[in-house]
Amino acid sequence: MIDCVFFDVADTLLEKPELMPSLLGVLTARGIACDESAIRRAHKAARELIHFPDHTNRDFYLNFNVRLLETLGVYPDPAIAEEMYERCRHLDWRPFADVEALESIPVPIGIISNWDHSLFDKLADLLPFDFKWTIGSADFGAAKPDPALFRHAIEQCGHDAERILFVGDSIRLDVAPAREVGMQSVLIDRHGLFPYFGEHRITSLHQMDRYWSDAS
Repeated sequence: MIDCVFFDVADTLLEKPELMPSLLGVLTARGIACDESAIRRAHKAARELIHFPDHTNRDFYLNFNVRLLETLGVYPDPAIAEEMYERCRHLDWRPFADVEALESIPVPIGIISNWDHSLFDKLADLLPFDFKWTIGSADFGAAKPDPALFRHAIEQCGHDAERILFVGDSIRLDVAPAREVGMQSVLIDRHGLFPYFGEHRITSLHQMDRYWSDAS
């Protein structure tokens, strides 16, 4: 039985829908033939390996874009990395279409997110759901995959760890540390980037109902 559910935010509940088309546009203009699916896989691989600070800046993203190009198998031209940064720096966050599934969750919900101090405002603007607990890395003083955030969530909600479900898009930042502290965890993999992960993997938030079918 599940007593409550915590969610990651970036790429779990919110996305930047213009990110992949923007990156593809830069590469295509440079004569590099690839497609969005290849960029998406390389981007996810780079995100799994590179630590994202709560406050990112130009230098961070230039380094990230170089690593992204290398992961994609493209020569890491600094000029391309710069152009990628300029094209993508002001893209907007938008809710995934399937976040409507949160309305039908029969147990309390919360947030554990690596985000700067704007997290509460971002949730209020884009995700008007009744989050009972919100734990952001900038306010807490530690970032995932530090298990301290997950232990703090357990303390805040007051439920046994094994009766808490955590949903996130990253194996390293979300699924693994949640399991380390005894939570149940599920990987949200909308684009099929982790086909070998196993049974605790969903491709839509609408598939979560199997985790609390006996909660009522």
